[in-house]
Amino acid sequence: MIIAILGVMKAGGAYVPLGVDHPRARLERVLSLTNAKLLLYGSGQHTARITDLEETFPSLQVALVALDQSFIDSDISSDVLPSVNGSHLAYVLFTSGSTGGVGVEHHNLSALFRSGQADAATHPGMRKLLLSPYTFDISVGDIFSALTTGNTLVLVQRERMLSNLFFWLEKTRTTHLSITSTLARHLPTDGIPFLKYINFIGETVPIDVASRLSGNRNLRNTMGPTECVVSATEYIIPPHSTTASFGERVPIGCPIGSTNIYILRPSTYDLVAIGEVGEICIGGSQVSRGYVTDAALSEAKFVPDPFSNVVGARMFHSGDLGRWNRNKLVEHLGRMDRQIKLRGLRVETGEIETVVQNASEDISSVYVDMHEVEGEQLLIALIVLAFDAIVEQEEESDSRTVHVLDATQESVKVAVKKGKEACEKLLPVYMKPAVWHCISSLPRDSNGKLDHRVLQDLIQG
Repeated sequence: MIIAILGVMKAGGAYVPLGVDHPRARLERVLSLTNAKLLLYGSGQHTARITDLEETFPSLQVALVALDQSFIDSDISSDVLPSVNGSHLAYVLFTSGSTGGVGVEHHNLSALFRSGQADAATHPGMRKLLLSPYTFDISVGDIFSALTTGNTLVLVQRERMLSNLFFWLEKTRTTHLSITSTLARHLPTDGIPFLKYINFIGETVPIDVASRLSGNRNLRNTMGPTECVVSATEYIIPPHSTTASFGERVPIGCPIGSTNIYILRPSTYDLVAIGEVGEICIGGSQVSRGYVTDAALSEAKFVPDPFSNVVGARMFHSGDLGRWNRNKLVEHLGRMDRQIKLRGLRVETGEIETVVQNASEDISSVYVDMHEVEGEQLLIALIVLAFDAIVEQEEESDSRTVHVLDATQESVKVAVKKGKEACEKLLPVYMKPAVWHCISSLPRDSNGKLDHRVLQDLIQG
């Protein structure tokens, strides 16, 4: 698929990645919304599904090209390629089923790699493992940071790689890795000698993970929405950090390159004071074209940048909550749409989640939300244990299914006890969860994002 991506872009087109495991309805929706003209697929993929799609879209002139050896050996066309400028689309990514595809232009992509920071950071002799699927925006940083600098992009079949990540990191002599903190938690403190650079992406980084891995590796914590090309901020984690080095949380740092970060009071253009919570908004050259198939949503989320002197500059409302800490670094505090009113009091559930997650190294992830029971508003905490802390498993459970662990398990009792103690110590009474459950994992959708529908079902169950 790397060949397909590069070929489409060189020919002046925009690539739209489709997952072979995506439901047929989603594939049909994306093809319909984008009015796609060409569908490229690998020779080992589902030919029946490809045939179905071709039959469904006869008027779209969908051309099927199998990227097998015959394709590689075919004659190279002598046709003159169209010129591509910075305002042309480079790719369109559909981040969820509810939004239009995010259209990223070539100049947006160039702005990220000119920064040389976050996902664009490189070093001579870099060997970067493509861990994320090409349908996920993190792959953009991995692919082009390697291929535009003469370095090596390491490719391993995804199923084989995830079944034994440590083996493939060693075998391929990977030096650079972009990884979620959930997976990074299982990286060994020592060993894997070639792996020197780790870029945390996509999730809040627990303090214990950051401090443990900082002893002999270079770590970056980055944040950025798909709408602003992978990463908008970075924080270089100091070597040999300890849990006391970070305070309440690991920051996401400062804006990269030509990016601007504004933290605004919700529903205003007022900049917050240091320590005050507001919405993280993003300006600069990495702000993308918008949702190419949803003009109304684009108009709401992409607005004229009130702080820029550049003609036509726009600002993206990320919907993320954050604040500037006293070191003038940005701290990420969750989503605005997770902000709740509990008995008339405003509650930032992200703050509760941070307190609980930091209570014990055995707690891998936390989700907190409100549920109403017989007119009573209750805060519910769902916690996920780190793999090493799960000493008992329900053998009949499907590992792909999220389920509630037995509350009598010793590891569950200890984790809940520590979480409650941390809340008792650090949070006001109204922010303490009333109900606690330990679940096997946080459910995620096909894009790797939290599946809030499943979470709500667990909360209400």
